[in-house]
Amino acid sequence: MIRRPPPDPYLGRGKERPQVNPEARKTETLPELLNRGHQLLLELDRIHARMYADVKDALRPEPQAWKGVRLSKGDYDKTYSELVALSKRINVILQEEHPELLQINPEGPGSFGFAPSPRTRR
Repeated sequence: MIRRPPPDPYLGRGKERPQVNPEARKTETLPELLNRGHQLLLELDRIHARMYADVKDALRPEPQAWKGVRLSKGDYDKTYSELVALSKRINVILQEEHPELLQINPEGPGSFGFAPSPRTRR
């Protein structure tokens, strides 16, 4: 008997086609990109756990048992490639629009979270 993982509610398996919203903004701000990057990291962790469970279940000689592994790997590769593209886009935005954030110019110990200690009376 082949045990299959429960269907993933976040991933449509060919039933729903993605819709393009023509009224959506074409540019994204840096906070939106960082938020999407965080979401993709969480998605990669979830898919990695699912892939690990699928591989563990697929350590049988049945070829059908590897179907879940192939699906998980496809989801993982797709999410990882989107994360890499997002990372490149963030780097482009930082270099073009906010080059001051990339300059190495430490101002002093206060910029690293070190606060001066108060003097104590003796």
